[in-house]
Amino acid sequence: MTELKERLKQLFHSLKKVNWLDMIKTNKHFVIIICSVTIVFLIMSVFVSAVRPSIREKQLHAISELKSNNKQVKPIQETDISSVFSDKEPHIVAVIDTKQNPSLNQVETLLDKHEPLETVNWKIDYIQPIYNFSDIETKYKLTAKNTFIVMENGKEKGRYSFNDLKGGLQTLDEKLIAIIQPSIARKEPKRIKVAKKIDETLSSSSSSDKKKKKTKEIIFE
Repeated sequence: MTELKERLKQLFHSLKKVNWLDMIKTNKHFVIIICSVTIVFLIMSVFVSAVRPSIREKQLHAISELKSNNKQVKPIQETDISSVFSDKEPHIVAVIDTKQNPSLNQVETLLDKHEPLETVNWKIDYIQPIYNFSDIETKYKLTAKNTFIVMENGKEKGRYSFNDLKGGLQTLDEKLIAIIQPSIARKEPKRIKVAKKIDETLSSSSSSDKKKKKTKEIIFE
């Protein structure tokens, strides 16, 4: 340890004695090359640190993003989620959590079908958040792994959330249709109390007949 300290002291003293200006003047080309390499390295480091998140995101999306043959389904990156929700065109936003999702393969199979969902002909924006899913979950109040949100005029019309899609396409289709085209509740017909009034008039007339006095029978010769 003491030897190392002595050597460091000797090196420090020797560096002090070096005339750096003279050395730079005598080795201009070498110094320029070193400086250029250092500057390039710094620029590349800054560029990589700035671009790395987006590159990483694209790589992950390339692995996990749905490759759908259904023209109705449009995969969306999570960075565009705000613009998707503010879109005033009628559409469905499907937000899917890929982690420990028991119905992930089932949902992807349903959305990858060549034909559109049986009775829903709206565009479906499909999002698989990779980064900061907890923030998206809190902001949009997601309570399940799979959430289909019906949007109209930039406002939420309704949603269907589930972890297990037991009924398959038919259940999903029925739930979405119930939100898009809700059935109008029929009003029960009100019964008019006419019969009761008729009964009352009949009973009153019969009672009045009973009260009438009997007349004597008249015989004509």
